[in-house]
Amino acid sequence: MQTRQRKRSIQPLVSLGEVLEGSLSREQLVAQKLLLQADIIAIENQLHKASTRLAKTGKPSDDKWFKSAKFAMRRKTEELTRLSTVIRERRDTARKQERTSLERCFMTAALEELGKEQFQALYQRAKTAAQGK
Repeated sequence: MQTRQRKRSIQPLVSLGEVLEGSLSREQLVAQKLLLQADIIAIENQLHKASTRLAKTGKPSDDKWFKSAKFAMRRKTEELTRLSTVIRERRDTARKQERTSLERCFMTAALEELGKEQFQALYQRAKTAAQGK
């Protein structure tokens, strides 16, 4: 009787709760994303091998194993989608803050360099142009 050797999946660095609460760095999130992608690929490969074996030999895989593998792949794919969303939202927020801060710094520098009257005139011109869009 041949025994199957189970490959241990790489354990996630963090829980989904930690991801969603926002206490992780971008590097940790990306590392978690890479682990999930590797797990999904490994599961897909196992399912493909099982399907190939069925086609060649006519002998189906263990039904319980097959259902568990499909379920694990679905769950990991859902977790990957949530993680990708968190990464994208954080990136967008950081970019928005950067723009806001650059705009704020520019306004301060313009006020210091131009003087109050020129700054007010330029500000009104920009405000009018922004309202016209």
